[in-house]
Amino acid sequence: LQTRLREQFPQLKTRLLCRSGASGEAPTWMEIYAMDPRQGATGVTAEIQHTIDALASTLVQPYIVGTRHAEVFEPCLISP
Repeated sequence: LQTRLREQFPQLKTRLLCRSGASGEAPTWMEIYAMDPRQGATGVTAEIQHTIDALASTLVQPYIVGTRHAEVFEPCLISP
């Protein structure tokens, strides 16, 4: 999934993290997607998010227990 996405969107940076499940439980996967700001990108666009969701529904969904969802995080602005 992530290899295909990076081929289609070269400025896309991806990671896959995993948290082991308790004994007998399935692990939790966390996919991370970000745009490379060095290439002038400011964030994952609606088009890219749609492509991620569409590819994941065919390539990853068979391996998921439960539901897949997206969350958006932004840098924290901390004042001194």
